[in-house]
Parts: sequence; structure tokens; C-alpha cells
Amino acid sequence: MNPFVSVIPGDGCGPEVIQETLKILDVLVERGDLEYESYDAGSEYYLKTGKAWEEDTFEQCQDSDAILFGAVGRTDIRKPDGTSPASEVIFGLRNKLDLFANVRPIK
Repeated sequence: MNPFVSVIPGDGCGPEVIQETLKILDVLVERGDLEYESYDAGSEYYLKTGKAWEEDTFEQCQDSDAILFGAVGRTDIRKPDGTSPASEVIFGLRNKLDLFANVRPIK
């Protein structure tokens, strides 16, 4: 079974950066070395749906071998309580998966 990557492009500049990274992943998919699927999440997704992400998105990330996570969060999009919907995604992944590092840049 090939490694599986969950991709969350995010919003703001996230999709632009992830689009370039997917060019690399697509080569690995064509070679039969990798599988991936993209999931919507973040502030712009919240504007469309009223949710920062779907519960099954987290579950898919949890079952993945890796997560490619783009930038999320727009300062002009807030929930009624004033918080950023993107925080749900960022801290949901970090806390529920016991992640502690956001390493960048990568070479």
C-alpha cells in the first residue's frame, strides 16, 4: 500500500503554495509511489459552510501517513465570538494529533 497524504490547501496564500507542491506529489502519484486527497478547511470554507472543516477531514488526516497543510486564516473572517475559524483547524490538528512543530521552510 502506498503512503497516503491528506492535503489541506487552506486559504489566503495557502492554495497558491500548495498548488506548486502538488506538482511534485503528482509525479509521485504517476509513478505509483504515493496517493493523496485534498480537503477544504479554513476561513474561506467557514464562509461557505458555517464550519471551519468537516469532522471526516480530521479523521482522514488522522489515518494519513502525512499531512500537507497550507496557510489558513484571513483576518477579515471571524466567527460570531470574534475568534478565527482557522484556529479550529490549526489547533484541532495540533492538539488531537499531539503535533508540536510547524517546520518551515523545507528544502
